[in-house]
Amino acid sequence: EKFRETEVRLDRALAAREQAEAKLRHANRTLQMISQCDRFLVRATEEVGLLRDICRILVEAGGCRLAWAGFAEADEARTVRPVAHSGFEEGYLETVNITWADTERGLGPAGTAIRTSQPCLIRNTLTDPNFTPWRAEALKRGYASCIGLPLVANNESFGVLMVYAAAPDAFDAAEVDLLIELADNLAYGITALRSRAERQRTEEALRVSNDNITNILNSISDAFFALDEHLVVTYFNPTAEKLLHRRREEVLGRNLFEAFPQAKGSIFETNYTQAVREK
Repeated sequence: EKFRETEVRLDRALAAREQAEAKLRHANRTLQMISQCDRFLVRATEEVGLLRDICRILVEAGGCRLAWAGFAEADEARTVRPVAHSGFEEGYLETVNITWADTERGLGPAGTAIRTSQPCLIRNTLTDPNFTPWRAEALKRGYASCIGLPLVANNESFGVLMVYAAAPDAFDAAEVDLLIELADNLAYGITALRSRAERQRTEEALRVSNDNITNILNSISDAFFALDEHLVVTYFNPTAEKLLHRRREEVLGRNLFEAFPQAKGSIFETNYTQAVREK
């Protein structure tokens, strides 16, 4: 009897040790996954490519069954549009038909995460009533639990990162915290990429506009030049070069009356100075 009791205690101790080692391995794998994701975030140049890389790392390094990311559309149906995924998908995203509206198909983890800007955890896809619309297709592909992580910028969700596991209740509190941090970093990275792209578009539009203006001004048959508030020459068209007998290189960036000292004290100086003063 004592031997059996000792054997039972030993079995329990071994089981507890194995469980602790499994948790440690899982924690280490999660930390490695987050570290890899952070490296991709720093080097990213394009948002959809970044999302694909993050989804791939979640599957390959994190051991997830499926990871996908989608954007919240501002259409009437409030559609969630998947844009990147990795893992065992097998056509699942073609069937989900997710919305972030407050309707049956918006009560799942993706729609709820976007609508509330809070993570939404489904511990068991087999029993959670809010997962009913997707249960059959999810079970076919072995998705036993999942979590929706909102992508938030300026206190508003613009998308979601979805992570699926093959086991029920696969996301413990520590892993949820790390995934929330990952989603926050991902949202920041996407926002930075969008700001950079918008700045590049603005700069390109400004360059084209300036080129167009320059072409128009260059085609004017009258002498034409422009001054800033300090009467410094900022533009000098070809006709002005011909009529005023000065190359633009000689006058650009100089005060007009330094470039043309003979006009100093003239009615032109009086009028130009008054125009600047009175705007």
